[in-house]
Amino acid sequence: KYDLSRLEAIRKQVGTRDWASLYQQSPTPAGGAKFKQEWFRYYDPAKLDGMNFLAIVQSWDTAVSAKKTSARSACTTWGVVYDPEVPGERAFYLLDLFTAQMEFPELRAKARRLVDEWEPDLVLIEEQQTGRPLIDDIKAHVGMHRIKPVRPKGSKPARADAVSALFEAGRVFFPREAPWLAAYEHELLSFPAGKFADAVDATTQALHFLRKDEYSRSPNPGTHAYTEPGIKSIFGR
Repeated sequence: KYDLSRLEAIRKQVGTRDWASLYQQSPTPAGGAKFKQEWFRYYDPAKLDGMNFLAIVQSWDTAVSAKKTSARSACTTWGVVYDPEVPGERAFYLLDLFTAQMEFPELRAKARRLVDEWEPDLVLIEEQQTGRPLIDDIKAHVGMHRIKPVRPKGSKPARADAVSALFEAGRVFFPREAPWLAAYEHELLSFPAGKFADAVDATTQALHFLRKDEYSRSPNPGTHAYTEPGIKSIFGR
């Protein structure tokens, strides 16, 4: 049997949904909300100046159509730091979000601009029909070592469930002010029943990768310092 402190640590690690199912035999209905407003944490963008990131990672969920009824392409950019409140754990700062409906030439140009702006250590791109051409293009632009094709496993709701514990544990942070923040939070809170899920997909893809222990144990993580008016990246390579 575990003592109370050990049980509380397990609950924070697996999240309320899995905790209720595994330890209390009271599973939350699968159709319920995946993310809760009270889990959202915020940072002051003005205080990013001088912050050192372990890594900066971009995550793309792509679609190629400019029709208003079509799915959007979405890119989330994340900064990774050690969690100041939990020794040995990492916290994830959402630095930027881009969403739009566009044809491939526009998508390619925008992806290149975002890579040049943020200089991420790694770019995650979902390896699907619309993502493969972008993978090849960004590899040619920045080098194949900074691109990771991703083949998602499981349904979109299941992938959201897999990272919801990070939100509940207070390890995911949004900027307190951003022009896209309200729409992004609405998409998270209404998922999976909302009109759009592209930003959610780009988010879960990033966090699913970033939460893995093998990533934190990388022998040469990038070192980033945030400076106005942009991000200056210093790679340990």
